[in-house]
Amino acid sequence: MQRTVSTVLFAAVAATMAPAQPPVPVATVDGIAITYQDLERKVGDRDLKARIEEYNTRGLALSALIDSAVLSDEARKRGTTVKELLAAIDAKVQLPTIDDARVAYEATHPNIKAAPSDEELHRQLDFLKLQRVGNARGAYIDELRRQRKIEIFLEPPRASRSLEKTGPSRGSADAPVTIVEFLDFQCPYCADVQRTLAQLSSTYGEKLRFVFRNHPMPMHRNAQAAAEAAMCADRQGRFWEMHDKLFASQSALGNDDLIKYAGELGLDLSAFRRCFDGHETAPVIEKDTQDAWGLDLRAAPAFLVNGQLLTGAAPPSQFAQIIDEELKRAAKGAASNH
Repeated sequence: MQRTVSTVLFAAVAATMAPAQPPVPVATVDGIAITYQDLERKVGDRDLKARIEEYNTRGLALSALIDSAVLSDEARKRGTTVKELLAAIDAKVQLPTIDDARVAYEATHPNIKAAPSDEELHRQLDFLKLQRVGNARGAYIDELRRQRKIEIFLEPPRASRSLEKTGPSRGSADAPVTIVEFLDFQCPYCADVQRTLAQLSSTYGEKLRFVFRNHPMPMHRNAQAAAEAAMCADRQGRFWEMHDKLFASQSALGNDDLIKYAGELGLDLSAFRRCFDGHETAPVIEKDTQDAWGLDLRAAPAFLVNGQLLTGAAPPSQFAQIIDEELKRAAKGAASNH
């Protein structure tokens, strides 16, 4: 049976729940409040990375408070102290030997042929002891957490959801999770991450919607032209086919190559060339680029998962962690409306 959290834990969590409380004014004008939410809307996405850093700091502090609360709660139930509780866990740990330290040292210093000194071995031994004790304590606290009902109300910072309204998209408009992609067609990491995006699409199906935004990097001389070609293909309803072709052909993205790909996809070449040669989609690329720089995105790839920023060619597990939380959030919101 799941045990409910104690008053101690409720107090610890409540102390960190300011963002979930009713709006608090940051200023008033003749009694009319200007709230923190008003301020955030005015600032927009310019400070998103700073807010993410602050959120991560608060998240670590909150996690430490919860750990402390569940330990205090467990100690109270057992009629002991937290210090004695942890000492009992530590006593069960199989401590490493000097031979363990030697093996670990050699594994972490493969290029050093000389035998480690006694001082180096004992430093390694101390590290292994701390590591094993830390792992044991962490596993114990995780188990205590699982036995309690813990709700976290700390909200992650999000970019404006208006960024999801522009750009070629695939997936249902009603999907509970939208991933906005900021990609460069000449970026090898952007090509690599296509496998991850395909895997996510296969795993989550209609629960995901993808929106593409261009973010050509200045150091990639063919990236701008490739982006314009893709958006010209979009005018003929063939963006995603061109998207796939470009990422599969990154070694050949010259103008003649781009026109050839349009022909291979069966596009109206006359209309495509008029669009491409006339740089008719350049303003679209410029708007995408401005939005990317507005988020302080200095490189591609980058993603917004329901507004939460994820940078680099992240593995599926990183996407899944956010997606799963967003799906839970959506399900909880749907349940509360019934």
